[in-house]
Amino acid sequence: MGILERYILKEFLKILGLTLGILLVISLTIQFFEKIQGYAEYDPSFRSVLMLLLIRLPKTIFEMLPIALLLSSILTVGTFSRTHELTAMQIGGIRITRAFAPLLGAGLLISLLLLVANLSLIPSANRQASLWKQTAIEKKSQQGYFKRESVWMPLSHRRFLNIQLIEPTYESMSGISLYRLSPNFRLEETLEAEKMLYRGGQWHLQDGIQRTFLPDLTLRIQPFDKLPLSLNLLPEDFQRIRPRENQLTYAQLSRYRDRLSSEGLNARQYEVEMAVRTALPFTGLVMVLLGVSYGIRRRVHGGISRSIGICLIIVLAYKFVHDFSLVLGGGDTIPPWLGAWMAHGIFFGIGGIMFLRIRE
Repeated sequence: MGILERYILKEFLKILGLTLGILLVISLTIQFFEKIQGYAEYDPSFRSVLMLLLIRLPKTIFEMLPIALLLSSILTVGTFSRTHELTAMQIGGIRITRAFAPLLGAGLLISLLLLVANLSLIPSANRQASLWKQTAIEKKSQQGYFKRESVWMPLSHRRFLNIQLIEPTYESMSGISLYRLSPNFRLEETLEAEKMLYRGGQWHLQDGIQRTFLPDLTLRIQPFDKLPLSLNLLPEDFQRIRPRENQLTYAQLSRYRDRLSSEGLNARQYEVEMAVRTALPFTGLVMVLLGVSYGIRRRVHGGISRSIGICLIIVLAYKFVHDFSLVLGGGDTIPPWLGAWMAHGIFFGIGGIMFLRIRE
């Protein structure tokens, strides 16, 4: 990398840092007042809302970075255009596309870092934020927690329920284990069943085994085809503890998708999420290419206000195409991977054509 390329990259990173910082301050301020108003009925403390925003910071950075990359690319090119440095490059016989190529490399590197974060770090932060909201802001006890694709629920201080798979209808569960402890917290009884079904306002265990540990240290085993279960929960109560897609790591999504498929259930929403999880981080690379290509071809001179306007138009157009393609991918119209990558392909193609047609 030559001196000119390093100089352009340095200016780009300086503008990117400033732009991202401003966007984060604006976003966090808006989120703070929204949370204060939205959770007013719980009378949350300033500290609890601030902590929620800090836990959600990785997600906020992930959402703001593509916009910051696009705006920084346009501003960087605009700066060189206003100072006539672009003209000087052309007069000096310097290839503009080569001089600004390091910006694309920076966009690719940032996208790869976002990909790594989006596979594990951001879902974990989302899960922690959800837990903090439930316990610290809404002041509710944790009804259940998710561990290795299964759900654990304390039914009382001596009864615990483990569910391997919560089906999308919430009226059928698979892989059920129920543990009951004695007053001195020794295992007293276990119930294991293939299914837990909600029928006629009552939960039933199906195809299982009841094991009772008797005081004389003997074990009584009794299989059953169907067994009523006293459970003070409705199907909709499981919506709050069912693993949400944005709180699962990529590996957990894959395993949960496979288990739903093995049960003959529709797992398309998880397939779409997996495709989006790998595609979305590369929005930053697409935005850098669009920003550099547009800025050089159009010689943006309008300053920050014009750059923000251009950025807003590109972001809205991209979001429209991306959301539309996800709707197609979520149905049976196109494969999920195509729905996740379609907007990337379209806008990367537009940016690539503009970049290649730049007059040197």
